[in-house]
Amino acid sequence: MSVITRISDRVSEVDVGPCRLLLLPVDVPQVVSWAGSIATYPNLERGEALVQTLTADLLDKGTRLRDRFALSDELERRGARLTINASGLRISFRGRTLEHDMPEVMALLAEILTQPLLNESEFVKAKARLNASLEHARDSTAQRAQGALSRRLYCTNHPAFLPALEDTLQALATLSVDDIHTFYKGHMGPNDLVMAMTGDLNLDACVQAAEATFTHWAGQSTQATHVESASPEAPGQVQIPMKEKPALDVRLGHAIRLRRTDADWLPLHVATYILGGNFSSRLMKRVRQELGLTYGISAHLQGLADGAEGYYSTSMSLGAADLARGLDATRSVIEEFVREGPSAKELEEKKTTIAGAYQVGLSTTGSIAGRLHSNAVRGLEVAYLDEFVNEVKSLTLERVREVLSKHISPAALHTVVAGTLPE
Repeated sequence: MSVITRISDRVSEVDVGPCRLLLLPVDVPQVVSWAGSIATYPNLERGEALVQTLTADLLDKGTRLRDRFALSDELERRGARLTINASGLRISFRGRTLEHDMPEVMALLAEILTQPLLNESEFVKAKARLNASLEHARDSTAQRAQGALSRRLYCTNHPAFLPALEDTLQALATLSVDDIHTFYKGHMGPNDLVMAMTGDLNLDACVQAAEATFTHWAGQSTQATHVESASPEAPGQVQIPMKEKPALDVRLGHAIRLRRTDADWLPLHVATYILGGNFSSRLMKRVRQELGLTYGISAHLQGLADGAEGYYSTSMSLGAADLARGLDATRSVIEEFVREGPSAKELEEKKTTIAGAYQVGLSTTGSIAGRLHSNAVRGLEVAYLDEFVNEVKSLTLERVREVLSKHISPAALHTVVAGTLPE
């Protein structure tokens, strides 16, 4: 059997063939949850992110050994859950079952990943569902604005780039089930396979199940092809006219030279939360509560998945009559915040909020497994699961102000407005 190594106070690790397996027992009787993923590295410039989405949708719709109904019956009679989805440059899977059913459910997962049927009839249905979702998104001011901002900030080979919905719909129309088979054969293998398991764990039983599941998987090995290049676009404003959409969605943002693993991420995350993270943030207090110019406004760090550099963005909804005033007020708040930084009171309040929300977010075995897995994929230390709260609490006002002024530049903000524009 593979050797289990204790790598933190609570987490053990073992390499099971191609799989990096992380094990964290918690006191939840009889329940086991897991979260995992493999790197598929779709070629973003060729539009393979779309093909990956359809491939992930088809994986659990039947295998060479049983159809989708037999798969569903196997899970339902055990009260187990198993989901698969495309996530950036990876295909992810999550599951939950009773401890004594774990080996059988893990075997089903292996069957789904390594022997999918990928048949024509299920492809047609999956393609129709995705088409309907894209058509709905085309009518969404929020999604149109977000996509346009991404195209202002990045080139097509960046993971955060979102193609125009019209282009995606056209590309979808040309796809056949053969494209799915080609993608599966070229990209689906145990590449950078990471899985985290939590709950009522018998460590030896978990390793045995993983050995039976993954050791003999000999799928295609694939390499990253994306390049994280920023767009050369100068800051400016893009307008997306949409009929009968009086509530405008607005995005302001710019790329930042920062990855999730960088030391500056946490202080910048906290600063951004103070600016626009909840109802008591700077932007909400000023632009909504005091001036009454917006239905909602927030600030975020985005695009940091897949180890890529991300971007800062502010999102808000405005009436057409309030567009100019809303933009001016928002820019004024951002400029003042970057220039002066948060107050000591704001920092302490939001540190408490962020730490508390993080701890509440780890209230289930599924959420713990998900966090442990995402930390591992992002290149963070396993112990970060328990250290995050202390790192938040130890942040100083000077450090937060320094990082904020270093990374956020009001003069570099791009602006996108989607909806029925004022005349």
